[in-house]
Amino acid sequence: MLALLVPACAGGSNSATASASPRPAPTDPDLGSVMENYYQQIEGEHWAFAYAMLSPRYKKRLSQDAFIDCYRSIVAPDVRVQQRTDRTLDVEIQGRDANVPTKHIDEVEHVRVIWDGQQWLIDDVQRSAV
Repeated sequence: MLALLVPACAGGSNSATASASPRPAPTDPDLGSVMENYYQQIEGEHWAFAYAMLSPRYKKRLSQDAFIDCYRSIVAPDVRVQQRTDRTLDVEIQGRDANVPTKHIDEVEHVRVIWDGQQWLIDDVQRSAV
């Protein structure tokens, strides 16, 4: 079962959500499901949902258009996630380049997440070639 970890989209106010108090970060978290959801949103080109999974601090450095440009060229990504600590992961992405279909993409993203009191958010991504 995959839980969607994005804020409510639209509609009336939910007082339970609006007044929810911060919870402590889970101990020994399994961040694989968070990252699986993130990359599923990217692969499905659900850019707004994927971008909503970024922390406010990361969004200040990366506009939604720049975010889309980072991922739009990767076709049929094969993603492997390896959690390093309770806040960091290495994600290997393999796929084809949308602009040059014969070009193979093989990159690693070093991802840092933060707990905002309600959910995990992606706080930084550093990408490098393998």
